Amino acid sequence: MTWKKASRLWLVQFQKVKLKEDDAATSNFDELLLALYTPRGIYVYRHDLKHGLSANGLKTAISGSGIYVYGPTGETNSSKALDAILQRLDASACQFLGNLSLKDELLSELAADRPQTALQVFKDLPLADLSSKARGDRLKALVCEVDSLLHPAGIKDADSHAFDWLRGGARIKCKSAQLCWSESEQCWRVDFNQIKLQALGIREMATFDELLLALYTPRGLFIYKHDLEFAVSTQGVRTATGGHQVIIRGPRGKQNWQVALEAILNKLDAESNGCKRLAFVPFRPKTGRLGWRR
Repeated sequence: MTWKKASRLWLVQFQKVKLKEDDAATSNFDELLLALYTPRGIYVYRHDLKHGLSANGLKTAISGSGIYVYGPTGETNSSKALDAILQRLDASACQFLGNLSLKDELLSELAADRPQTALQVFKDLPLADLSSKARGDRLKALVCEVDSLLHPAGIKDADSHAFDWLRGGARIKCKSAQLCWSESEQCWRVDFNQIKLQALGIREMATFDELLLALYTPRGLFIYKHDLEFAVSTQGVRTATGGHQVIIRGPRGKQNWQVALEAILNKLDAESNGCKRLAFVPFRPKTGRLGWRR
């Protein structure tokens, strides 16, 4: 359950639902179960493959549809908004299967077996309470400032969405990623997405000249110049619209984020690739504020 500031409402949203547009009943699954994680508990519904369904334009065939159920506009009280959301689901052909209190003993046992989440690891640290987009914008501005300190000749604003700023004649693109735990892979990792690199039959060349990566970690911000090759992966047919990814993983099964971070940094610093560490912006002890050093 999420608050959408721009629309001033609470909603539940489910992404990447691969339904067949012409006949949802013939999709690659027989039933769709939705789990609503709310402050009141977890509510489980069997979806009717219709209610709240929203296409995603040309990306629907690749990324799937979304399911959105909204609370009343202007209702800031999450409990009242949840009541409205549940009423809308109950009034549809969706079937309520049950709910689970967040204080349930079984749920507590499952939570106790899990490693620290990113939310716990980053608690009270700078930028941790921002949305992913807002944090990304702040980190991009910070990296641009560091880049201008490293290259006093001057930085100019970009006149294109393909890159973020100009340094002399070089087009600079900045991507940021937060250190996160992957439950499916059982490892800590950083994922940089939507990188428009050269791709045969898709793009003749990258849309930028230099790629700067900002790793947002509990220790601070690590800034690297990427070599446009290390840890690059495609996304199948989604590469055309979504670009490439740079995914760097820590050791599988290592739940300690500090051990994982060291492994990730060692991979980036290895002589076997052309990546270069440009700066480290540490979190200052006690104050939690950001500092900077090369």
